[in-house]
Amino acid sequence: MKKTLITFAMVLLSAAAWAQAPQKFNYQGVARDNAGAPLAGQNISMRISVLDGSAAGTAEYVETQTATTNQFGLYNIQIGAGTPVTGTMNSVAWGTNDKFIQVEIDPAGGTAYTNLGAVQLLSVPF
Repeated sequence: MKKTLITFAMVLLSAAAWAQAPQKFNYQGVARDNAGAPLAGQNISMRISVLDGSAAGTAEYVETQTATTNQFGLYNIQIGAGTPVTGTMNSVAWGTNDKFIQVEIDPAGGTAYTNLGAVQLLSVPF
């Protein structure tokens, strides 16, 4: 009986730990104008897409966000914490195919986004 209780408790703890994974991750970038100068202290809007398979793949999740740059044009956001446009972070099939992040930005804070490209997501220790 004691072994059964311990086994049950371990299963519950492992299930609780597995369920704690956040559905967002940090992203940092520098916003620059066409001449390459940083956009300092500016409100910018962004559209972030999680693409499946390649840099030109199908968007599994798309969200919009706003950020304010610092004096060097640096901004920090949490992908997954924005306003969803298509899909949900929960619906991204992370275990299938490579995943890419496409970043689009409007330095004026509107919705006239310019595509900055896509880059493959790779795992890192934390």
